Amino acid sequence: MSAAQTTCHTPDARAGRNRIRTAVQSLMLCLATLLPALVSAGGPVFSHMTLNGITGVTLSIEDVVPELAPYGVTAATIHAKAAQKLQSAGLPVIDKDAAVQDPAAALLRVRIITNRNAQGFYHFSVKLELRKKIPLGNAAGGFISQAIWSSADNGVMLASETEKIDALLDQQLSVFLSDYSAQNHAAQP
Repeated sequence: MSAAQTTCHTPDARAGRNRIRTAVQSLMLCLATLLPALVSAGGPVFSHMTLNGITGVTLSIEDVVPELAPYGVTAATIHAKAAQKLQSAGLPVIDKDAAVQDPAAALLRVRIITNRNAQGFYHFSVKLELRKKIPLGNAAGGFISQAIWSSADNGVMLASETEKIDALLDQQLSVFLSDYSAQNHAAQP
């Protein structure tokens, strides 16, 4: 066996491959999360006042991993924090049944995407996406929904640093509320 063949199996070589693998996974997570937000930044190519007239939102909390539950990150805690911030800003949070019946209600998706690497760090992303109803005009009151607004950001943390998720969630909700307020409160006489 040559020296070149034996060195590729040393602990240093395995550690190097693990670092490369972790870096590639982190890059893929960042691209998967940010690319849709960058493509749709500012809304669709031809849009105007897309958030105007929304009377309330129902929340959908998605992708929260169970392994963060001992640290207080659950779909229920994320829902409570998001609902409190939205309601404090004057935007009602309603349940799904009420949102289906209200023609001016929308769905706000909150995605907490995480990827844990071999060293115990979590690469995470907080993505918000607002989906508005488009009526189908049928007798049953059918509709489809279309994403009309989205924003995302990401970070790195240890499991014990979940306040970083809270901070990013708060930041993304502030961005949404700023856009919502600009299109609703400014439009009123």
